[in-house]
This record gives sequence, structure tokens and C-alpha cells, in this order.
Amino acid sequence: MSNKGDGSFNKIFICIYLDSKNDPLFIMIRTISAIACFFFMTCWMFGCHSVRLSKSHQNTLNRYVWKTQQNLHKTAQLKSLVDHRIRLNPHSAAKDFYPVLDNVSKKLDKIHQKLRTQLIRREAMPLTEIRKIRRTLKHTQRFLSKTNRHILHGTEQILESDVLFEVGSTQLKAAGVVSLNHFAQFLKNRLDLLSANPMQVKVAIAGYADEQGFVRGETDNQRQEKNRLLSLGRATTVKHYLSTILHHLFEDTSQDIRFDIQVEGKGETLPPKLADPHKNDRRRRICTISCYAVIPTQVPLVKTQNKPRRYTMPAPVKPSKK
Repeated sequence: MSNKGDGSFNKIFICIYLDSKNDPLFIMIRTISAIACFFFMTCWMFGCHSVRLSKSHQNTLNRYVWKTQQNLHKTAQLKSLVDHRIRLNPHSAAKDFYPVLDNVSKKLDKIHQKLRTQLIRREAMPLTEIRKIRRTLKHTQRFLSKTNRHILHGTEQILESDVLFEVGSTQLKAAGVVSLNHFAQFLKNRLDLLSANPMQVKVAIAGYADEQGFVRGETDNQRQEKNRLLSLGRATTVKHYLSTILHHLFEDTSQDIRFDIQVEGKGETLPPKLADPHKNDRRRRICTISCYAVIPTQVPLVKTQNKPRRYTMPAPVKPSKK
């Protein structure tokens, strides 16, 4: 009895289902369900793919953070090397590397902060920005290597005034000419190792004198001023001779080298690293020469690519009637 009832119920349900297949409302519901199912599957597939991209993106950012830290460490090492040169000679031309290295440190700090922020927020970085950072880090590494070579090939020299000049004079002796010739050749050999073209070379010359007076009865101020002028005159003489000899040494080469030579007369000021000097100590009568191939302060880390020039044929010219 019950089985018969169940069979009749199933027949009625099947008939209703078959009749509803042609119902517009049923067709619309079925279509919406199919679209929703397709949309759900699509979102799920793209969601899984974005997780894989996020992991790869995070690894890329972590790698660039590490490279940025390496460049910052290298910059700090170069600053320490410059500090060592300046401790040897407070008037060293190596101090011109400070603005360059500070400029690099600031740019690297900005990149490091940007990368760390993206990692903390777990936000994706545009591909163009990632490529820009990659180029910047690559050029920075080359730039720091170049700066390292410039510092290592720089020189700090001490020339004794007793060898270069007569007592109380600014005229070079024969031995002084030989000494400066040797130094100029030594300097050329070091600059040739850099093979940079063009090149700007900064030379700082400082003259020192002892406390020996010139005439009896002069005051301390008069003596100090005369010794300052004497040390300045000797430094200027060294500048003029080096300018001439360096010009002759480099005139037959293809290198475009410009020398910026600065002089200073320190007078009776004690030279650096001089311990327990006496009034007429010969170690006080010296000329210090500091020479480095410097790099522009605002040097770009990434070279801008110039657009190629387009050349066109000249416009035709109407022939003149003779």
C-alpha cells in the first residue's frame, strides 16, 4: 500500500520537474547558478595563483634588501678608509669623497626603507619599480667599486723642504727638481691604473715652517706671518712646477685629465702626527701633497639613456637659374 503511494509520488515529482524545465523562471535560476559556480571556480584558481606570486615576490624583495644592506656596508667601509687618510693628513684631498659617499648612503637608505615597508605591509610592488631598484643596486655596486679604486690609488706624500729649497727661500734646488720629477712620474703611474676618461684630479699642497726667525728684534706676530708667507710661497712653487711637469707627461696621451691644485701655507702650525717637536725641528719644514682622482658630488647612480637621434634627409633645394 505504501509502496504504491511512493511510486505515484515519484511519478508526480518527475512530471513536475519535466514541466518546470520549460519554465522561464527555472531556466533563469539554472543559468544564474551555472554563472555563480563558474565565477567561484575562477576566483579560487586565481587566488591560488596569487599566493604563489606573493611568495616569489617576497623572496625577490628579501634578496634586494640583502643587496642594499651589502652596499650600505661597503659605503661605510669606504667612509672608514677616508677617515684613515684624513687622520694621516687633515688637509687631505680625500675629504672630497665624503659628499659623494653621503649621497650614496641617503639613496640606499631610501631604497632599504621602501623595501622593508613593502615586506611589513605584505604589499606587492609594481614591476617597473622593482626593475628600477634592480638597476640602481647594480650601478651602485659598480660605482662603489670605482670609488674604492680611486681612494686606494690616491697618495699622501711628505716632501722635506730642506731637500726642495734653500734656507729661507722659495726657489727650488737641483735636488728639489729631481724629487718633484720622481713624484710626478709616480703620480702618473698611479693615475694610469684608473684608466678613467675624462678624469678630474684634486691635488692639495700644504706648506709648513718652523719657528725660526728672520731678523733680530722682530715680534712673534711678525715672525709667524713671515713663516706663513714662506710656507705659502714654497707650496705655490711646488704647484707651478708640478703643473708644468704633469702637463708634459700627459700631453702625448689620449686621456683627458684636469688637475685642480690647491695650496695653503700653514706657517708654524705643527704638521700632522708630529710628536715632541722642538723650535727648529727639521720635521716641521715640509710640504704635504695629497692627490686623488675625485668623483662628482651629485653623480647619478643610474645613467640616463639618451634617446637616439633621428637623422632625416635635407629638404631638396631648387636649382638656381644661371
